Amino acid sequence: MSNLQNKPLVSVLMCVYNTKVEYLEEASSSILNQTYQDIEFIIVDDGSSEQSTLAQLSNICSRSDKVRLIRNNNNIGLTKSLNIGLKKCSGKYIARMDALLFRRAYLAIVGIVFSINYQNLVSTSQCNVCLHLWQE
Repeated sequence: MSNLQNKPLVSVLMCVYNTKVEYLEEASSSILNQTYQDIEFIIVDDGSSEQSTLAQLSNICSRSDKVRLIRNNNNIGLTKSLNIGLKKCSGKYIARMDALLFRRAYLAIVGIVFSINYQNLVSTSQCNVCLHLWQE
């Protein structure tokens, strides 16, 4: 694992819209409690109106400086929100995360670490996660 000595930054991108508090908590915990710690966690809130969602997002941001929250004023949809989030990612690798797939976050990070070693695109379709090498 000699390439891991460089420890490239991994951006984890998640879009949410009125997501249940328990899903947000489990998703954020699964990302932030990884053994691989060179990550940034970009959350795009697509115009949520539920106060419990907004409060939980603020709570998550206050617990870690690895979290960056981007808020859309209006609900513009997943694709546009992802594109906004992608522009804010600064990692060499980007992992897309869904709040409902929090149990698979560990597999995403394992895939990234594997990809770092072999410098390839990794797609783990069994867990609906695609990891992309960011081309500069």
